[in-house]
Amino acid sequence: MAVKTNPSLWNTWISLPLQFCEPISGLGTTDCSSYFNNNSTRAASNKVNVVTVAKFQGGGAFNVIPDSVTIGGTFRAFSKDTFMQLRQRIEEVIVGQATVHRCNATVEFASKDKPFFPATINDAGLHKFFQKVAGSVLGINNVKEMSPLTGAEDFSFYQEVIPGYFYFIGMKNEKNEKPASLHSPFFQLNEDVLPYGAAMQASLAATHLLESQSQGQSQSSEHKDEL
Repeated sequence: MAVKTNPSLWNTWISLPLQFCEPISGLGTTDCSSYFNNNSTRAASNKVNVVTVAKFQGGGAFNVIPDSVTIGGTFRAFSKDTFMQLRQRIEEVIVGQATVHRCNATVEFASKDKPFFPATINDAGLHKFFQKVAGSVLGINNVKEMSPLTGAEDFSFYQEVIPGYFYFIGMKNEKNEKPASLHSPFFQLNEDVLPYGAAMQASLAATHLLESQSQGQSQSSEHKDEL
């Protein structure tokens, strides 16, 4: 069949990102390479974080050293604790390095305009339930766990309130040797996957309702026996 596999991951699989921007002013030159290195924003060995410096703006002439620059980017982590530690460390490193070079720096986090997305963390109990249902629908060998991603997902806001589970449906097409990424204008949907996705959603919902109803009846029967 054209559908490859149905990978899932029960733990954190999508990180929480946030933008930052820091205007730096002072002597006109400073070594910005030391702002973000492997040690300056280091987390615990079992944690993962990513700092991307993607914007560097300063001056308007090629032969004049600017008196200020603005550096901007994003940072991502797979847990709130690591995220907050990373946020604090970024500000400490930027302000500290600017001071060393007798410059001034301020750090602005774009949390007002673009609030950070929580990490997408699948519920452990739902993971077992998903594996059972997915294995029944697609075959246990077609259910794979995948590595975490450093993207962002709105679904994480739901998981902050109630237990949730996010999964992918594989849609490999043998005819498309170089598939475009999801956000590319050249992305092509393999519609052969749609029946499998519909079957998965229906099976997950129906099985959950049946099991919940069965548990409710069992608890009711035990209560009557006690009376």
